[in-house]
Amino acid sequence: MNTHLHSRLTGSVHRIVVKVGSGVLTRKNSLNTDIIASLSGQICGLHNDAQLIRVVDHPGAWIENLAATIAGPLGTGGMKTKITAARKLTTAGIPKIIACGFSPDILLSIFENTFEGTYFVPKTEKLNSRKKWIGLTLEPKGRITIDAGAKDAVVRQHKSLLPSGIIRVDDYFDVGDPVEFMDQDNRILGMGLVNYNATDVLKIMGCQTSQIKDRLGYRPYDEVIHRDNLVITADPV
Repeated sequence: MNTHLHSRLTGSVHRIVVKVGSGVLTRKNSLNTDIIASLSGQICGLHNDAQLIRVVDHPGAWIENLAATIAGPLGTGGMKTKITAARKLTTAGIPKIIACGFSPDILLSIFENTFEGTYFVPKTEKLNSRKKWIGLTLEPKGRITIDAGAKDAVVRQHKSLLPSGIIRVDDYFDVGDPVEFMDQDNRILGMGLVNYNATDVLKIMGCQTSQIKDRLGYRPYDEVIHRDNLVITADPV
């Protein structure tokens, strides 16, 4: 028995959302739910060497690498997409289940905690409603790559993203747009709302905050992304 899921089901669960096949979760569904179950006719959970992984505590880079080893569309698209969604949900404090929709009485077995599938354990600390909105419902308009120092500051120390740690900008985005930020290994670390457009970020990346005005002629913000406006989806490894 999955003890974490058991505590969820016997606690204050008010809403379970079931996603079938390639159906899309709406903004309202993803924000206002206690558990999300993703059911498919092809994917019956995450496997490693044909062994079902029943519980995933930290859906980090290792599990994305595992999904990449799955042959065919399940690895290149299906499972990777499900894992990416699971990382976002667990970051927001929402658990996710991946199971086979063709299993007999699958919904009943989920409620009874006897299903065959993979359960993604959510983080203990839940996000506030604003950060859930940023992390779960917004589509990124661009990407920013940051160096190791900025990664440590943002992911481990929960600080804002400053221009000094930015080393690359991809795609155009405007002020207030949601933008993903990644490390030098192209691993997505999280997403946030930017205080500068892409053109200005290109001009100030790598510089200290005291140099922003010299490069732009003005300095409305010290941070490219303030910590109150960013969501971390990667584990602090």
